[in-house]
Amino acid sequence: MRREFLLVALLGATVAAWAVRSSGTDAPIADREIGLSKTSVSETPEPDRVMLNDTEPGDGPLLPRSEGFPPRISHGIADFLPIDLGDNACVDCHEVEEKIEGEAIPIPQSHYVDLRNAPEEMREEIADARYYCVSCHVRVTSAPLLVDNLHAN
Repeated sequence: MRREFLLVALLGATVAAWAVRSSGTDAPIADREIGLSKTSVSETPEPDRVMLNDTEPGDGPLLPRSEGFPPRISHGIADFLPIDLGDNACVDCHEVEEKIEGEAIPIPQSHYVDLRNAPEEMREEIADARYYCVSCHVRVTSAPLLVDNLHAN
């Protein structure tokens, strides 16, 4: 009996606290203030147009890189697509032995290791899982960064 009384008292106190909080001067939150888009839930906003980077390789600045993330592609790639097993224009330029100022950045040695099938073995060609560059390396666009990991602590 005592347990049921305590349960009812606790439930009553919770409801009373909620009622007091709801009857305060706090205005209701408008649907435009909820969520990421900051529009009415009844509207379908038109997204901003995103422009792809169309600079030629070597014309743009070298982009800053966050530690632990693949570098972003600093030039346009429309002329180099599609990438498939028979054709990879990225490799044509970036498969160089060493970094030379003003030249293409070399493909790192990690791309020559097949981590799934032979993780201890260095291959002479790029591992199949690393061949499709744009699965990790992203194009630069006019869209704002969703996460600014360059300045994250």
